[in-house]
Amino acid sequence: MGRLAAKNGSGRPSHIRSWREHQSDSRGGDISVKAGDKINLKVTAQEKRRNGPWQTGIKVIQVTADPGGLVKDPWVNSSGLPKACGEKTWEQDDQATYTVPKNPPPIIKICALAEDYVGKR
Repeated sequence: MGRLAAKNGSGRPSHIRSWREHQSDSRGGDISVKAGDKINLKVTAQEKRRNGPWQTGIKVIQVTADPGGLVKDPWVNSSGLPKACGEKTWEQDDQATYTVPKNPPPIIKICALAEDYVGKR
């Protein structure tokens, strides 16, 4: 049995809420999981609109786990280039399901990262 601790790329608690829903745990702390458990993740990436029009919009969302690496293929914006101001992807949802591996370590780390068109996370 291991514990699930969801974090974003900066090490702060992420906005991923689905592990709580999966485990019916509303406290928001670490929870116990066991091999074979499926953890449904819902991620919302947002590009903040502030200080001018130069934000490029969301290009990629990826969800990784330790252990396991990529949880699923990354979501990639179908536009190869940033869109015009009124058409930018300011917010994007993505979903993934992580299956707890056999003999899980004491702590499982799940991380969601979003990146814009200039590589800013």
